[in-house]
Amino acid sequence: MDDDRRNSLPVPAEPRGGRPHVAPSPAADEPEQPPPEPDPAEQITRLRGERDAHLEMLRRVTAEFDNYRKRMLREQTTHLDRAAEGVLTQLLPVVDAVEIGARHHPEALGPVHEQLQHTLAAEGLHRFDPLGEPFDPAVHEAVAPDEPPTVVPLRRDPEAEAVVAEVLRPGYRVHGHLLRPALVRLAPSPAAE
Repeated sequence: MDDDRRNSLPVPAEPRGGRPHVAPSPAADEPEQPPPEPDPAEQITRLRGERDAHLEMLRRVTAEFDNYRKRMLREQTTHLDRAAEGVLTQLLPVVDAVEIGARHHPEALGPVHEQLQHTLAAEGLHRFDPLGEPFDPAVHEAVAPDEPPTVVPLRRDPEAEAVVAEVLRPGYRVHGHLLRPALVRLAPSPAAE
C-alpha cells in the first residue's frame, strides 16, 4: 500500500464553490476592433493579378495536354503501322506467288492478283519497279549478272553509274518506309559507254 501512495499523484482539492475559478483575460475587457478596411483599388489590383496568374496557368496546362494528346496519337499510329508492316512482310511471298501464277494463268488468277493488290494498297503497301532507274543501294538489292562483271569506277561519277537492267522481284514500301528492296540486275549506264 505504501508503494501505491508514493506512485500516485496528488489530487488538487476542489474549490469551495464546486467550480474552478478562471481569471478573466485582460483582452476580454477591451472591445474588439474590426480589421482595417482594405483599399478597393488595391483589392482590384490584387484580384486582377491572381486572375491573370490563374489564366496563364490554365493556358499552359491546356497547351501541355494538347501536346501530350498529339504525341500519344502519333505513337499509337506508329505502333499500328509497325504492326501492319510485320503482317505485310509475311504476306509478300504470297503476293509474289499469286503474281507468278497470274502471269501463267491470267484468266484464273488475274482477278485474284488484282484484288489482292488493291486490298494491300488500301493498307498502305505500294509496289515499285525500278526498271531503267539508276542503282540505289538503299532501295535496290543487286544480284550478279549472267555476263562477265563490268569494271565499276572508284570515284562517284554520275555518268558512270549502273542502272537497273532487269527487275527480278519488285520492291515494296508501306506508309513511305521501305518494306522490301527490289531485287535487280544491273547494267552500265548508257551515258558511260
